[in-house]
Amino acid sequence: MCFDQDAANEAIAANIGIRHSDMARRVCAAVEHFITSALYASSNREVVGGTANVGGVTVRVPLQCFAIMADSRPHQVVHTRGRVGVREVVQRARLDEAARHGIEEGAINKGFNDHLGNADCQFGGWQQLGRIDEGGQWVTLGIN
Repeated sequence: MCFDQDAANEAIAANIGIRHSDMARRVCAAVEHFITSALYASSNREVVGGTANVGGVTVRVPLQCFAIMADSRPHQVVHTRGRVGVREVVQRARLDEAARHGIEEGAINKGFNDHLGNADCQFGGWQQLGRIDEGGQWVTLGIN
């Protein structure tokens, strides 16, 4: 497969309004991980989302390539692939940036899974964000 990660990173960075910030750095790192995961996904359906029945409503479930490690249990994964996706990670970055500027969480329009509030975007800290490698071992993404 021919893919230019540098060109993808440039395109991502060019479309983020606040360039030299924690939010931009976090979003770029998360999207880079998502793109890499999508390249190696087993099918297009896995990337764009298969369907699931949620409360009687058919919804898309996109590639969820982020794992979250428990605070109190080092290297024990709480959420594994299929639980946390790029949009939840980006929303968390948006919420952190808003909080840094004193903007209340409720003022940020999430735009997806509104029925969950921001509960699906919460994790203990950026150092807890990672992935599970091919051998089933925890690997941090190094986002802080």
